[in-house]
Amino acid sequence: MAVWDKGLEVKTQYDKPEDPPSKDATVIVTITDPFNELRIHKNFPGGPEELESYRLEVVNGIHDHW
Repeated sequence: MAVWDKGLEVKTQYDKPEDPPSKDATVIVTITDPFNELRIHKNFPGGPEELESYRLEVVNGIHDHW
């Protein structure tokens, strides 16, 4: 809610001209117990190649240029 209330409004390359601005904020998240829950859902769509692509996106941001 803080991002919605206090975040900056900015237009992005993804917005259409009629779209309202997106919200932007710097956020720090602390994970207190990262191994407490499953990290990959048992119904993850795709196979090993798609899973590796997902991992690379999360770790290295390989799709940030899209």
